[in-house]
Amino acid sequence: MSDMDFAFLPGQGFDCIRCGQCCRGGWGVEVEEGCRQRLEGSALLARLEEGGPVLIPAGPEHRAAEREGHCVFLDDRGLCAIQAEFGEDSKPQGCTRFPFLLIQTPEALLVGVSFCCPAVQRNHGRPLPDWRDWLEARATPCPRVGFRPLQAGAGQTLDWQDYLRLEEGLHQDVLGPDPARALFRRLQGFCRGLKGTPVGSGDLDPGLLVLRPYALAALVGTLEAPTPQEAPGLSRVLLFGEEVRLHRFGWQGDPEFLLARLDQSGPPELEHEIARYLQALLFRKWPATERPVLQNLLLLALVPWLVRLYAWAAAAARKAPVPEACDAHRALSWLDRRLLTHSSGLEPLLASLAEGILHQVEAFPVAPARPRSAPRRLLPRVAAAAVVLLAFLGGFFGHSVLSPATASVALVVAEPAGRGDDPSLCQVLQAHHGTATLLLELQDLKNPAVVESLARSGEEVGALVHPGTSDSALESLRVELDQSRHIQLQAVYSEAPETGSHLERRGYRVLRQEPLHLKDPAGVTRLAETVSEGSVVFVEGGRTAELLVCELARRGLRVTPLSQHATHASLAPWS
Repeated sequence: MSDMDFAFLPGQGFDCIRCGQCCRGGWGVEVEEGCRQRLEGSALLARLEEGGPVLIPAGPEHRAAEREGHCVFLDDRGLCAIQAEFGEDSKPQGCTRFPFLLIQTPEALLVGVSFCCPAVQRNHGRPLPDWRDWLEARATPCPRVGFRPLQAGAGQTLDWQDYLRLEEGLHQDVLGPDPARALFRRLQGFCRGLKGTPVGSGDLDPGLLVLRPYALAALVGTLEAPTPQEAPGLSRVLLFGEEVRLHRFGWQGDPEFLLARLDQSGPPELEHEIARYLQALLFRKWPATERPVLQNLLLLALVPWLVRLYAWAAAAARKAPVPEACDAHRALSWLDRRLLTHSSGLEPLLASLAEGILHQVEAFPVAPARPRSAPRRLLPRVAAAAVVLLAFLGGFFGHSVLSPATASVALVVAEPAGRGDDPSLCQVLQAHHGTATLLLELQDLKNPAVVESLARSGEEVGALVHPGTSDSALESLRVELDQSRHIQLQAVYSEAPETGSHLERRGYRVLRQEPLHLKDPAGVTRLAETVSEGSVVFVEGGRTAELLVCELARRGLRVTPLSQHATHASLAPWS
């Protein structure tokens, strides 16, 4: 790396203040094989194993267990026991480099930082360029972006130079007098470009202004709800309830108190921290990473609202008249960890919200003149509640102008051979704007790497249940997925009828028909000819499943998860 050009986040400093926050709060730290081998047979590992498991299998790697809300290796002095025993570079790589976030681009290796770190929030310590030599020895491997076209959204791609031009405009928006509105206007123009309609120069479409609080409520409901099942109710309460509780911030009260403060600039300290955070995200090319650019632009446009909401809640909880820097830092830490930099499992929801924005922009391709006052709660309450609820089911906004462009069919794929993370199948589904239900063996569903891979691709997960599988084993897995990864286990395939009926009473969608084995492309074509809108097709995984997705798309049928269909009785006929 000696000849590599580094670029550092301007104006940022860092020195560790030994607060221990990076070792608390459910990070799920991955322990690479080299670190695991170093620990194996050590006195440290033997001592810690007296209190329970220390290294938990997670696909090809392991992750560190948690005890009492912190990493098992955090000692009584607030230090890492691995570092104390073996040295700094013996820690897992993610721990060693935290809070630095490195990403390789065609221009340079960018050095950003995580705002989950209190020292970063306070801008405490040496300027980042002073860390160059230290980072140079630890810079590989790191993610790469810009070396191939980006996923833009709606099946479109974005080359690197076009992304850089988009980013230049985003920087101007962030530094302007009203970044919240400017970023949403930029999102609107990006959507029009994806749909091939004129970008125009008018103000925001009022329909988008109406959708903005519902998108915000959907995200806050997901972040705050103890389980995914409770998220839609919390979102509705936030929009229309008389009282809401954000228990992680210690605030309870009328949601109107928070909502009324979102679309206006707050105190200078708060707005400064929002702008600083947005600039940090743009510097490290965050909109171009992890998921389609459209979804990240939507999140970026909501950041000012989200930070204001949580900062006002934090200030009110401590009875301060207005938010201060400490309140902004609490909000940023929470959002950076759960929603932006370190999040996982939110892709189905983000895809649904982005699809709703696209449909709205497509329905009104030319922005009308801005009304005297931005409409706020113009949708009927029942319709708005339905919008939020459908978002949590991984569906698309489905009211009025937000109807899907094509008919849909549920595709359920039995994937025991592919372990559920067949990249070809997931790529084909994404290319045709589809999302399937993938049924995995129970042992594969217990693998966090596999489950999070599916979550990132937006797929719905289900379980293959064989005779002898206890109901308690399946239920405990369901609870674990719901609580730890916000992934709902809804569908199962049961080979035993008596087990299947019991599972249905517990709320699962049960398929008992054998999955169809498609031997060749001719069989795929014959099956596709029998499928009509609303059908559910149950097939084995593999190349023919990919061909079936393509054939259904050619016939105008978009693949959707089983949870979006009211019934699964209409399985496609086959002979």
